[in-house]
Amino acid sequence: MLLRLSSFLSALAIVAAQCPDPYVPLDETRCILLDEIVTYTYDEAVSFCQTHGGSLLVIKDCETFGLVYDYIHSEAVTTNHHYWLAASDAEEEGTWKFIDKQPTPMGTPFWGPGQPSNRTGYNCGLLHASYNHKWYDMPCTGKYNAICLRSV
Repeated sequence: MLLRLSSFLSALAIVAAQCPDPYVPLDETRCILLDEIVTYTYDEAVSFCQTHGGSLLVIKDCETFGLVYDYIHSEAVTTNHHYWLAASDAEEEGTWKFIDKQPTPMGTPFWGPGQPSNRTGYNCGLLHASYNHKWYDMPCTGKYNAICLRSV
């Protein structure tokens, strides 16, 4: 067990050295950048992440969801913010896809109860702070914080 922990910490140190500032390690292969100060529309958040060499948050599995959740909740200053998710049904109402055109996971544990609501004009995904950062659909013109990911 101690050897496994030591290997993991060594891997994180390598990732930390490879994550460009202002990114920090999320796991052994990805870096995360969270802007808890400035709010953006969905399109502005996409551009912000691209400008910093990453992409707006894509979560395709429970492991990544858990890592991002833990990261958000590791600091009091980041816990109470809403964050854009790179998911949208703007192309086809009710068909949720990530920015890379891959299908968005549906249901539990990702989406909040009754979500996505598929209300007209609610076309962008959000990690909603009021609902334990479960996913909610919101208008893309709202102003929320950005989370970017990039591989090392």
